[in-house]
Amino acid sequence: MTWTLLLMRMTTPTDQSSEQLRIAVFDVCHTLVAENTTAGFVAHYCDANGLRVRALLVSLIVKRWSPIRVLLAALHRVAGIDLPRRVLIGMLTGQARVDLVRAAGDYVDRLLEKSRVEAIWPLFEVEASRSRIVLASASLCVVVDELARRFSADAIASRLEYSQGRCTGRLISDATGKKEDLLQALLPDEIVPIWLFVCTDNRSDAPLLRAADEGVAVLYPGRRGLQGTGLPVTVRRILVDGSKSVERPGSGGESE
Repeated sequence: MTWTLLLMRMTTPTDQSSEQLRIAVFDVCHTLVAENTTAGFVAHYCDANGLRVRALLVSLIVKRWSPIRVLLAALHRVAGIDLPRRVLIGMLTGQARVDLVRAAGDYVDRLLEKSRVEAIWPLFEVEASRSRIVLASASLCVVVDELARRFSADAIASRLEYSQGRCTGRLISDATGKKEDLLQALLPDEIVPIWLFVCTDNRSDAPLLRAADEGVAVLYPGRRGLQGTGLPVTVRRILVDGSKSVERPGSGGESE
């Protein structure tokens, strides 16, 4: 965590009190909804707007054994740049901001109807009734902002760049690996006691889970995810397997 947030956390009493600011941070992709929302939204937008060539390219990027996906993944490993994501965002070049926002509303309707990770939503609803909710994702702002709007939440997301009302196909700010700093920016300037709840499947969120007063790690069979990140046993594990979910205790000792 950043030093300021550490200082604020150090003032937090061990028991929850009515004077504490309770913040609940939820990841979006594969935590609240069961898909990569950057790829999902771009595919939805291209299909809905008759952009057939772009829609075909999206399918070639996201299909598991597509030659284009394999090539981009290899370049990602060599260059350290997420080329599939960069290409996907580039497909929005020239699209009007108002059209992207409108499409995000339709896309979120579908997400909430068909793609919820059902094991996580009871936790979300409990926290929404008592906490300040923060949706923290490196996904696109149009999607995360729309989700946040519907649940009166704050949003941390990657921000699209626009010029004269049209998307440039680039990001003006990328939330990847920066959730802690962006969360810090949402907190009050004054030092106040904070109770932090974090729920995520994202490996890069392990520091947030370790710092949380209450944490939930979302795990999937066959995925590395948060496995082996040294999470304390106090972090709850929820294993999501298709339509079923199983809550698993932390392994023995102080970390996994």
